[in-house]
Amino acid sequence: MKYFARTDKSFLGSWWWTVDRVMLSLLLILSVFGVLLVAAASPPVAERNGDPANYFIIRHLIYLVPSVAIMIFMSMGNIKHVWRAALIILGIAVICLMLVPVIGTETKGAQRWLRVGPLSLQPSEIMKPVFVVVAAWLIARQKEKPEFKGIYFAAGLYLFIVLLLLMQPDMGMTFVVTVSFFTIVFLAGLPFRYIFLLGFVAVGAAVLAYGFFPHVQSRVDRFINPESGDTYQIDKSLQAFQHGGLFGTGAGQGTVKLTIPDAHADFIFSVAAEELGMIIAVLLVGL
Repeated sequence: MKYFARTDKSFLGSWWWTVDRVMLSLLLILSVFGVLLVAAASPPVAERNGDPANYFIIRHLIYLVPSVAIMIFMSMGNIKHVWRAALIILGIAVICLMLVPVIGTETKGAQRWLRVGPLSLQPSEIMKPVFVVVAAWLIARQKEKPEFKGIYFAAGLYLFIVLLLLMQPDMGMTFVVTVSFFTIVFLAGLPFRYIFLLGFVAVGAAVLAYGFFPHVQSRVDRFINPESGDTYQIDKSLQAFQHGGLFGTGAGQGTVKLTIPDAHADFIFSVAAEELGMIIAVLLVGL
C-alpha cells in the first residue's frame, strides 16, 4: 500500500486514504486471533461430538473469509451506499428472523438457526450490525429534517426486532440490540424524554422476561446466587484463568479447556486466558 500516494485518485488509492486503516488493522488482527483460538479450543469438542478434529476450524473459516470480503467491500462504498445495502440486508435478516420460529432448528432449548444446505445460519447475527446502521441513519435523518420522525421509525423497528428475538427466545441478543439502540439514541443527543421512555420499556421487558422465561430466571438467579444452580462451565472457565496466570501456559498447552463443554463457543475467552495469559487476554479486550 506504500505505492498509493495521497494524490492518487484511483479507486483503490482513494479507498486507502479514506478508510480507517487503524480500525481495519485491528479487525484483521482480531480475526486472526479468532482463528487461532478456535484452532486451540475446538478439536477436543469436535472429537467428543464424533466430528473430525478440524471440523469447527473449517466451519469458522467458511464464515470468516466471506465476512472479511464483505467488510472490505462495504468500506469501499460511500455512506449512501452503505446504508442502502444495510437496509436491504436488514430486510432479508428480518424475514429470516420471522421464519426461525416456523422452520428453524432448535439447539439447547432455543430456536435460533436456519439450515441452509450443510450450513446453519443465525439470522440475528446478520441483523445485529445492519440494524445499528439503519437505526443510526433514521435518527440522523431526523436531525437533518425535523419533520421526518426517524426516532419513531427506529424505535418501532427496534421493538419489532426485540419481539422476534423473544420468540426464539434469545435474551442475549435482545440485550445486545437494546444496549446498541440506547447508545445510538444517547450519542444522537435526542431529548431526554426519548431515553426515559425507552428505558421504561426496557425495564418492563426485562421484568417480563424474568417472569415468563424460565432459562432467563435461572441465569439471573445463578448470577445473584451462584449456589442456586449449575455453574460448572463458569467454575471451569475461572479455573482456566487461574491456571493461565499472567503469561499463559503456551499455545495448545491448556488442560482446563479440555473440561469445558463450550470451550469453542461462549467460553472461548477462557481458552485465551489459559493459553495466552491474562496480559494478552486484557489486550484482546482492549482491541
